[in-house]
Formats: sequence, C-alpha cells, structure tokens
Amino acid sequence: MHIKIFSIWLSFLLYDVALSQEQIKILHQWIPPNCERKVESGDSVRYHYYGMFEDGKHFDSSYMRGRTYNTRVGSGMLIQGMDDALLGMCLNEHRIVSIPPDLAYGDEGTDGIPGGATLLFNFVLLDISNEDDTVQIKTTYMPENCERKLKDTDFVRYRYNGTLLNGEEFHSSYDEERTYDTYVGQGWLIRGMDIGLIGSCMKERRTITIPSHLAYGVKGDDKNIPPAATIRFDVEIVDFHNPDDEAVVVTLSQKFGSANNNEKKERARWVHPILKRRNKFADGSEDAVTCPRKVEDTDFVRYHYNASFADGTKFASSHDNNHTYDTYVGFRRLIAGMERGILGTCVGEHRKITIPPHLGYGEPGIEGTIPGSAVLIFDIYLVDVHNPKDEVKVEVIRDPPTDCERKAAKDDYLTYDYELELMDGTKIDSSKNREGTWATYNGRGRVILGLQNMLTGMCVGEIRKGVVPPHLGFGEPGADGIPGSAVLVYTVELHKIEDSLPNGMLFMWKEGKSEPENLFSLIDDDANGKVSIDELMSYIVKEVDAGNGKLLPGAEKEKTIENLFKVMDKDEDGFLQEKELEFPTPQFEGIIGEKVDDEL
Repeated sequence: MHIKIFSIWLSFLLYDVALSQEQIKILHQWIPPNCERKVESGDSVRYHYYGMFEDGKHFDSSYMRGRTYNTRVGSGMLIQGMDDALLGMCLNEHRIVSIPPDLAYGDEGTDGIPGGATLLFNFVLLDISNEDDTVQIKTTYMPENCERKLKDTDFVRYRYNGTLLNGEEFHSSYDEERTYDTYVGQGWLIRGMDIGLIGSCMKERRTITIPSHLAYGVKGDDKNIPPAATIRFDVEIVDFHNPDDEAVVVTLSQKFGSANNNEKKERARWVHPILKRRNKFADGSEDAVTCPRKVEDTDFVRYHYNASFADGTKFASSHDNNHTYDTYVGFRRLIAGMERGILGTCVGEHRKITIPPHLGYGEPGIEGTIPGSAVLIFDIYLVDVHNPKDEVKVEVIRDPPTDCERKAAKDDYLTYDYELELMDGTKIDSSKNREGTWATYNGRGRVILGLQNMLTGMCVGEIRKGVVPPHLGFGEPGADGIPGSAVLVYTVELHKIEDSLPNGMLFMWKEGKSEPENLFSLIDDDANGKVSIDELMSYIVKEVDAGNGKLLPGAEKEKTIENLFKVMDKDEDGFLQEKELEFPTPQFEGIIGEKVDDEL
C-alpha cells in the first residue's frame, strides 16, 4: 500500500494549488474518476496518512497505529493546515500536501516536531459522512412484478456483500453460502439496515449506504468495521414474509380468461363439458365457466407441480418424475400452506400458491433441500379430484328415443362405443380406434363397476357421459395407460341390447324349445356311432338359424362351437360318444371362448 501510494505520487507532475492564503501546497493529487461527494466543513472523515519533514524523515503514521485517523473537519481538532488540506477531497482521493509552520505547530512546535517545521502529509481519504446524512438507497435491479413490498415486522432472507465506503470488503454472506435471515424493525439489525430494507421487493437488488451514526457508530463493531465508518451493503432480497401471513393463491391459467374467438377456441379444448367453471385471474378477468366440484377437505387429489423458492430457484417438480403427486387433503399429509392453498381448486386450474415458512417447513427447513425460514412457491395444475364417498356422476348427452321399450339391465349383452379420458381432458382410449364391435356382459365383472353403473338403464341410441371415481374404476394401482387413483371420464353410446346366456354356457335352447330325445342320432349324420366336429358344427348352425337355439353372443359361431366340442370331448379323441354329448348347464364352469369384451 505504501509503495503504491509513493509510486502514484511519482507518476504525476508536481504542481501547486494555493489554499489558505496560498500557504498550503498540494504537491500531488490523484482524484478518482467518479466523485459523488466532496469534503465540506463539519464533515466527519476517516483517512490514513504518513507525516514527514521536508528532509523525508518520518514523524507519525496512522498505518503504524493500525487504524485510520477519524475526525471532524473544521472543528478545531486538527491543525489548520490539515483542515484546509481535507476540504474539497473526494472519497479515495490521494493527496500529498506541504503545510507551513504557521498552519501547523508554529515556532513552538510540539512533541517530536521542532518549532518552525514545515510538514508533509501523504494521505488518502477513506470515508466522508455528516451527522445529517441519511441512509442512501440505490436500486440496481427491480423485478418486473412486485406483488408485495417488505414492511416493518417482516422476516427477510437476503444475500449481501458488505464493504466500507472505500470499497474494502468486510463481510459477505456469499462466502458462507447462506442467506442472512432476520426480522426487520425489531432491533435485530442496525438501524440503517432496517431503513434500507423496508420497501424492497422479492428478487430486488439494491445498494444501501449507511452513515456511521445509523450503523456501528464511533466504536465500530470491534471486528471488521472500524470506528466512525460509513458502510455499504449490496443486497439481494431472496424472500420475506410476516408471521401473520396466510398462503396466497393466484390463478395463473389463462385457458379460461376473456379472449378473442381464436383464443377461446384454443382454450375451449381444455374445458371438459362436465367440468366447466368460473375462473378469476390475477389480472381481475373472469370467464363464465362452471365448476360443479372444487377441492374440499378429505378429498383425494392428483396434481402436477413445480416447486421453487421466491427467487425462482427450483427445488422439486412432479414433472421430473413423470408422475402426479397423489394425496389426501386435510389429513396432514401435506404442509399446512399447501392444504389451505389447494382447497377450492377446480380440475384443469393452474394455481400459484405462495407459502410462508410457518405454513411450510419452518425454521429448520429440510437439510440439503429447503433452507430454514424459506418462502415456498408451488405452481400446481390439478389433474383430478374425488372423494371416497363419491358415486358415478352421469350426464345424458343425447336423450334416449321416445319409443325406448327396453333398458340395459344386469346380465344383458351390450354393444356400444366408448371414449375414455382423464378429468383434465387427456385422451386414454376409444373403441373407435379398435377393430370390430365392442360389447360386454353387463354385471358379470367384465367391466369396471363405474362403467357398469353407467350402462345400466341406458336405451339403444342414448349417449351418456360419466365421471367415475377410482374406487369404482381401477383404484390405486391403475391399469395399462391409466394412472393410479385416476378419475375417469367415459362417453358411451349404446348400440344394441341382447339377452345373454347363463354364465358358463356356450349354447342353449331358446324358450319354448327343448332338446330332442334322439339328439345324438340327429347329429350323427353318417351313423357311425360318433360325432365329429363338422357334424356338431352343421347341426348347431342349422338350429340357430332356424331360431331354435342360441349361441353365446358376441363371439364367432365357429369358435364358440369348437370350444363347446372341446368341453364335451372328455377323452380328447376328437369325437363325441353318445355319453359325452351333453351340453353344459348354467352351473358348468368350462371354457367360454373368446370374447370381445376385454376392454377397459
């Protein structure tokens, strides 16, 4: 430092500036490029200096004392020449001055300084302040959105670099890789920092310059901050909250807001016909949509989320796992702020939930993931919601015909088309994407219970849409292509209702028809005492075509008859003996053949 000052001295041309009746000589002067303030009479200053005689002999130095010289200019605490030498100086300015004896210690001298001595002072100004100074705030970055400003009694987390006025760093939270966490206006901070933080926004960066009387005063902090020092903090606000804060909910989704025709068409595809609602957005706009069901206490929800801190740093996301977060609400399975914030949400709604730490993970946080006292922000998208008490909710999309004489009942064989999607509109499956006719036995466990409930009571030509909760669907495990605990939305159109056969039967005689007494001889065309598969096939097809018998609905005739032959061919010799020719009874649990009802 000493060598640097001396080299700077030699690097400039010597010149004189007359002050105090032209008796002080400025032998060298270096002025910094930016000079925001100059020393005036009455200012307090801190500076380092070397004191020398004209022959270069040293007589005093603040450097040797290990501390700056702190004084007030024009107060009589300095020799007149030094008072004059300091006036007009800028922060970090370097001067070398020559002070004649009449502006120093005169003809009498003082300890160590002979009478009549001209003194040279080589000094650099490190601090300027005044008792009238206030905290100076300069915003260096302001986020686009400032939903709230920090106020008295808030708890704030911020990062900072702390420097003295000359730029010398005394402390930094970045070095410790953590935020500084404290209450504002409760005496936990120096007064100047309290003043400097109030009014800041989350993510804002500001420079706070604090005069010593609002900082650590004439004593300093006995560690890194010298006495009477003006200090400067470059602050980055991470987050803040108040102990009285509740979770703040803002609807972010613009799928339902006011829009032009093209935007409305785009948004409309997100709105399920049964799941419409009225949505109010952060900008105050609304759209008339119906939400017959909102999340309530004890409901089970499935939602996607992105979780971040208030400064935007992400710490978790369900999208990273490609799986929704599935849980009950109201059973303390969620942090309190999320339980409160998700209540009232509609399916398809996108919410931002801001959670103060006392409703989140508190002062401890979660080691390695969530810092203590952190404000959390969850952007959630509700996929579906149900309650264990829910039943199937059915809406008739197309009314049944006025001449409907028969409605689907238990054990009927039903032919229909269906479309399946999740509650948020995600397409899962459609019978129209498959080949052949889609059919099932109603009430035999061939379909999920919720779909069975939808089908029962339908007329041919009717279209229904139903919301099926998971306990009447595929439950917690889910199925191929269907997430666990998913609420399902079916759209069903019924095409045909047929009488079914009793469970376990492949063929039976129609009502009013009975099995012929000479059945074996009627089937055994070549009278060789055994029935081949072709003979059985020919006979049953003839009887079915004649309206005397009925095969299992929904299956190919040939396949059904082949399976029936296998059931009766006990010795598996490829022929039926007379004792083997016995059609299965309703109680018989045999092979029932291939069906077309293996759908979802």
